[in-house]
Amino acid sequence: MAAQQSRLNRQSAMITIKFDQQFQTDFKRISRRIPQIVTELEYVIEAIEEYGRVPESYNPHMLDHPRGIYSGYAEFHLAEGKMDVLVIYSERPEASTIRFIRMGSHDELFDGPLL
Repeated sequence: MAAQQSRLNRQSAMITIKFDQQFQTDFKRISRRIPQIVTELEYVIEAIEEYGRVPESYNPHMLDHPRGIYSGYAEFHLAEGKMDVLVIYSERPEASTIRFIRMGSHDELFDGPLL
């Protein structure tokens, strides 16, 4: 976990990436269950640092359900969509910031208890 901690609230020349506490909790839980997710998430973070956005291959898209608790946020899918693992995040282009909010399955994030 020490290696993952060093990635928290990283700033590159182009963009700042922040990780909410709930995301960190989700990440710990999921990385125990699916260890290969760690490497993939590291790749996505490096791509964001280099290009300033989530790569299109991860299917990033806005969440726009009018009564959804994450409406206005965006999500992307890990594991090429072969496993149900997604990351909810927010972008603030004017501040050059991406904030990781939650990580989990559709059931955990959209059908589970509200935080």
